[in-house]
Amino acid sequence: MAGSLSQLDLTLLGYALCGEYIPATIEKGFISHKPITSVERVQRYLSRVPNHAYGLRKAKRAIAQVIDGSRSPMETRLALLLTLPKRRGGYGIERPVLNKRWDFSQEAAQIAGMPYCLIDVFWERALFGYEYLGSGFHDDLQRDTVRDLAIRHDGGETLPLVKQQVYNQKQLAAVAKTVNRKLGNRSRPLPAEFMKKNKALMNELFPPAIAQSDGVARFAKPSYALPPELAEKLDPKSCEFKPIPKL
Repeated sequence: MAGSLSQLDLTLLGYALCGEYIPATIEKGFISHKPITSVERVQRYLSRVPNHAYGLRKAKRAIAQVIDGSRSPMETRLALLLTLPKRRGGYGIERPVLNKRWDFSQEAAQIAGMPYCLIDVFWERALFGYEYLGSGFHDDLQRDTVRDLAIRHDGGETLPLVKQQVYNQKQLAAVAKTVNRKLGNRSRPLPAEFMKKNKALMNELFPPAIAQSDGVARFAKPSYALPPELAEKLDPKSCEFKPIPKL
């Protein structure tokens, strides 16, 4: 697989394997399931592979960029845009925790109506994070609002993030600037050369959408995406395929 995929596609595959989803050729574009592996386990395995093995260096570079815990392809792409080094078009921001579990204090739990929540992208050093509001997700605005108030009560902060802020280069730059400010990093003007690399990375992560017969534009699925018949058989609570019932 390392030999047949590009460096970025291999990293995207790593995010899926170490996350809670896998791409599939279905309407949603992916299915949810428990992680198949973790960054630590993959790195431990690669450390035992002979140095002359084909694709080893490429695989090691890819897994070094992966963060455990992504729950969707968009979370993965946001993490890559913010954390990949600037020479590759990312903003080089320190790595966040994906889907950080935030345990509420007793008072905050009463505000939120729940004992804990998961924060999509979270920087522990700044107690700051983003909640990605994708289509079909986070539909309960009141619930999200009281959850954010509860997090603020406990000393944290979350901001909503919509699709346009990830797709648009200028808006993404504003997101990165906010994160850097929360982390206490110095703000420097972005050179034109970086913006070119950043645009190239965005184009690779978000290739031109394919127009479907229903008029809705959808992104092409990667070569390793599960076909519908397999996606339907994968148990979302595990990494195992459901047995096919006998007729």
